[in-house]
Amino acid sequence: MPHQTSKQIDTHVGTRLRSLRTTHGLSQKALATHLGMSFQQVQKYETGANRISASMLYQLAQIFGVTPDAFFDGLGDGNKNQATLAVSLKSAQTAKLLENIPSEKVRRAMRALENALAD
Repeated sequence: MPHQTSKQIDTHVGTRLRSLRTTHGLSQKALATHLGMSFQQVQKYETGANRISASMLYQLAQIFGVTPDAFFDGLGDGNKNQATLAVSLKSAQTAKLLENIPSEKVRRAMRALENALAD
């Protein structure tokens, strides 16, 4: 495993946080309110500008129903991991947008299109 700098690790953990937050359909503001902090602090965590303490990592893991090590998954995978996280984040955003479509008929049609494209 290549040596990771502190900044790289902080950025990786922040990216995992953003992925979990969006997958769970939470805004930065909603998560911040739940944690008793400003949404700007959540932004700084997600970008890796501020390091997440062990106690905060534990609290976040409890909120998202994961173990704290979930924030470190794929850390040694380098660029491959960042690409996977980017795709995962984009997929979560797409799923959220799909669920916000008010018409069930349109949602079904979009899912059918998605399935057809996947084949």
